[in-house]
Amino acid sequence: MLKTKQELVFSGLLALCASIICYFSFQIGGMAVGAVSPGAFPSVLAALIAVLALGNALRCGRDIWRYKGIIADAGKDDEVGMSARGFFNVLAFAVVSIVYVISLVSLGFVMTTAVYLFVMSLATARAAGRDISLRSVVMALVVSVLSTGGLYLVFVELLNVRF
Repeated sequence: MLKTKQELVFSGLLALCASIICYFSFQIGGMAVGAVSPGAFPSVLAALIAVLALGNALRCGRDIWRYKGIIADAGKDDEVGMSARGFFNVLAFAVVSIVYVISLVSLGFVMTTAVYLFVMSLATARAAGRDISLRSVVMALVVSVLSTGGLYLVFVELLNVRF
């Protein structure tokens, strides 16, 4: 049960952030007849993240309720909940993702997605404690550009999403 309360708090915040992102992605216009809306990708992804985070929060809540008082060595992490650094990471994810969804309308899919993937990959590496070198920056840039190109091909060419 170590870190179960911390995981519960994180899952709840992640579900809240994903719900906010889903709301903003529904605000993206541009639905063409016979095509998928440009907001479909971020809204489906955010809704999926919210559902999974809520499911995990329910599982953690059940475990806390079921094993309360049985496990003596719950640990300091369970007493504290989420650390300030963890809370900052969730908040930063939410802010960057909301800016991404809002800027899709004005900057377009290709540029916004490439920048978003680049920033998130560097932030994830930094949050994991890895140093950011020139090689990692170049790799993140290459992967974000290639991923954006792949997403563009899938959504625009295969699924006929028009902006």
